[in-house]
Amino acid sequence: MTKYTYIAIGVALIGMVLVVLITVLTLVGKTEQDTDVDSNTVTVVFKNVSVQAETVSTDAERSKGLSGREALEEGTGMLFIFDDVDTHTFWMPDMHFAIDIIWLDESMKVVHIKENATPESYPEIFTPSASAKYVLEVPAGFSKTWGIVEGTQAIVR
Repeated sequence: MTKYTYIAIGVALIGMVLVVLITVLTLVGKTEQDTDVDSNTVTVVFKNVSVQAETVSTDAERSKGLSGREALEEGTGMLFIFDDVDTHTFWMPDMHFAIDIIWLDESMKVVHIKENATPESYPEIFTPSASAKYVLEVPAGFSKTWGIVEGTQAIVR
């Protein structure tokens, strides 16, 4: 073998080691949520039920919300994440189905619920009785079915 063959083999080996090292470091740095197929989805867990919730955190996403959708399947929802704790108001423009709106404080405790908000209620505005950091929209009847009331604790996974 010539000197250049040894150099080429050495360069190839160094390249392979770098690829393996970068791959391992990338995989080690990922959390469970990072490896989810849809990183915009979280699980909101109440005492005896969980909801797969799409998260929205920008003004544009929050403004659109569930508007224009035809339905929301049981066990699913939308979690609105706000920058500040406040009395975030909601309404039902361009909605096609009824929902429960659940306001949660910064510790994920339910502070207010609007049950069965219907599309026909538009342009009525729903305002919570307490400040919240998060709002969860779920199919109408969810709160009553699962016994979710003010003070119920939720966790996010």
